[in-house]
Formats: sequence, C-alpha cells, structure tokens
Amino acid sequence: MLFGALFFVLAAEMGCTKQSLDYRKNEGFVRIDLKWPAGKTPQSSRFYFYPQEDVADASESFFVVDCPADGYSGNLPSGTYKVIVFNSDAANVAIRNESTYDGAEIYVLSEAEVAAAAGSRAGGYIAQPGDLMLATAINEHDQGLLNVVYQGETKVTASPAPRVKNLRFLFKVDDASQVSLTGGTLSGVSPSLHCASASCAPTSEQVNFTVKASSESGYDFMAEVSVLDLVQPNTGVHLLTLTLLRPDGTPYQITMDLSATVNDILNHNGGTIPVTIPVDIPVELKKIGDELKANVGQWTQGTGGGTLE
Repeated sequence: MLFGALFFVLAAEMGCTKQSLDYRKNEGFVRIDLKWPAGKTPQSSRFYFYPQEDVADASESFFVVDCPADGYSGNLPSGTYKVIVFNSDAANVAIRNESTYDGAEIYVLSEAEVAAAAGSRAGGYIAQPGDLMLATAINEHDQGLLNVVYQGETKVTASPAPRVKNLRFLFKVDDASQVSLTGGTLSGVSPSLHCASASCAPTSEQVNFTVKASSESGYDFMAEVSVLDLVQPNTGVHLLTLTLLRPDGTPYQITMDLSATVNDILNHNGGTIPVTIPVDIPVELKKIGDELKANVGQWTQGTGGGTLE
C-alpha cells in the first residue's frame, strides 16, 4: 500500500470505537457500515470527513480516520458532512488535493515513485494500480451526506465500488519457437480519478506490462494490464508497443494503434471500459519476411468474477 499523502488524523476520542456521549459537547454517535463488492475484503479503510457550514465545532476543513474494513464508529460534532472512503491497502496509488471534497483526487504513482519506495530504479511510466474501491456518498441520504444528530445515534452505510479496470491481451505468434515476446507498453491510460465525480482525467499516460506464457488454447503469450481508465480514443492515442527477441537475442519492437478497438469497446459499454468484466483483446503476430507484423482481432469480454479468465 502506497498511500503516501500527508493527512490529519482525527483525535482518539473520535476514533473507530464507540465512546460514551459527553453531554457537555455538541456531538452525536455515528456508525458507518461499509458494504464492499462481493468477494472483496480489504485489510482496512480510510475515511475523509468534510464538515459543512452547520458544524459549529469543526476545527479543521477536513479530517482523516483510519478504520477497520467494516467501517467507522465514533462520536462526531453534530451537523452535516461530506464523506470519502476507500480501502487503504490499494497499491500504487495516492491521494492529493484532499483538503477539499471537490478537489480530492486519487492518482497512480509513477514507476519511479514505486521503485524508489522499493529501493530500485525505473523509467518514466505510471504504475499499474491495485484493487481500489471508493465511495463518496452515504447510501441513506439522497444527496450522499452524513447527518450527525445532536446527542443522538446515526447508523448508515456506504458502498465502495471498484475503480480499477482490467485489460487482457492474448498473443498468437507465427513460429513461436523462433521468437520471444518479453513485454510492452500501452498509451492512452488515465493517471488519476476525481473522487467526487468518480471521473478519470483525460490526460494520456503510458504503462509498462510484462508478458507470460498463455494458458488460453490457441494463444502463445498473454499480458494483464490494470488501469483506472482509458482516455477517449483518437488516432495515435492508444498505442500498443511490443518488445520481441529474435533467436540471436537481439530485440526489436512493433507498434499498433488500438484506437478503433478502444472506440468499439466504449460504444458497446455505454462510453466506458467495463469494471467487473475484464476485456480480452487478441493480437496475432504474423511473420512477413524476417519480421513479425501485428493484427488486432475482435475483442471480447472475459468471465470476470474477480479473475482474468
């Protein structure tokens, strides 16, 4: 987990355990139960609370509480709050501009930042995000707000939703014994997510991926790529570059434009890449002379269920 942003931690009396209400204070008891997607159980959760104008006792514009995976339980000054919550064990991401609810963004760390944390070095690409799940609203309120009742008890729920999308590339290679596919890069990847709107930035970044032998019948290699999202397609935006090795060990690269494929996926899924169902994109590498040429096949939606199959 690489959420490295600085944050204010709520005082112990407002932590994730129930405390007796102090009748000298303008506060109420709050319990927020988290409903995670089926089959997903994170190690812990992180809440960002944003007091609104009716919270007279608020000393900060926001505060942060780290809690167990089941949610938050504690006393808060009475009034209305906006809330952001996510699983705090999501990998290769961090939060910024979190001092305001409308400004908070979750962004993917660069490979260099990830490598520095691990004591190694890497190039100028963004990393692949881990299993991020995010909620920015309380289920029981039509505007998603948390309403803390003076000297009362408020019991509500929030439902963090998956925010990482999965692509899988399947590669069929002419005479695979004579060539090795070692890895590649994909461009047109969004680097950040605006929390309040759950929309991804339109900026295009690149991500590296590794290739392994395929377990799929009819394919020689495969690669799994996780992203927050892909930006809107345009010619030359979504480029897939593959690195191959000739029998003598010398490397070379081939590049293909996936813009038409990405556009077709978006058109068939309401303008967005599916989250719960991975997308399979087959790529056939045919030998023409001494080189391989790429042909992108018809994409399909995988079986999902939390696995890339």
